[in-house]
Amino acid sequence: MRQLTFADLSLPEQTDALNLVYRGYYQPFLVSQDWVAEHLRAHCIDATRSPLWLDARGGVAALSLLAVRDGQAWIGGFGVAPTYRGNRFSGPVLRETLKDLDGVPVQLEVLVPNVKARSTYRRGGFQVTRQLVVLEGPPGRADQPLMPAGPPCWQRQPASLERLQGLAWMGDGLAYRGHQLHFVGEGAVWGDLANLPNLRLVNEPADSALHHQLLGLGWREVARQYEMHRA
Repeated sequence: MRQLTFADLSLPEQTDALNLVYRGYYQPFLVSQDWVAEHLRAHCIDATRSPLWLDARGGVAALSLLAVRDGQAWIGGFGVAPTYRGNRFSGPVLRETLKDLDGVPVQLEVLVPNVKARSTYRRGGFQVTRQLVVLEGPPGRADQPLMPAGPPCWQRQPASLERLQGLAWMGDGLAYRGHQLHFVGEGAVWGDLANLPNLRLVNEPADSALHHQLLGLGWREVARQYEMHRA
């Protein structure tokens, strides 16, 4: 095995690498080059601190994406290629990712059904702190107030939102792009979004008032994740 960093790959190679390690994932997940470029930029992924392994033939064996900002860190991608799963590779990958982060709080998300990954993270010192849900459903009427969202995950924190291109705001209370909500704050109403047939909200805290309100509007849960932290 040869260890590099994610920065050593071109954007097309980075995209292929992520699609490889996500192959056979619990939920289908296929990324594009545009998605990868925005993911790195908006969520402060430091590609030079994100380890990657190549096998003897030059194929990607495993990788981890690490973001650092404001004294905290986030693992925004983690995977082992199908050929190398079951070989206890994930533990060393995680240790390499965390090696220079003593005293830095680190967080990540993992799908609820992914028991093996959660066990790896627990062995690495992570504990479940809350559950996050991905929801889809119809908007309410234009003048209907929305309940504020819960404390945001890494991808929906202000430092991420300010880096997203094409984000549209309705006053100070609601930010969206396309059919996806990114921020719901005090004073938000559906407004023009009421004309859309379907919307999506990613990684909303399961115990938030907004989550319960959306379920009442007929939204459905399409995925659930654990948010885990290492102090």
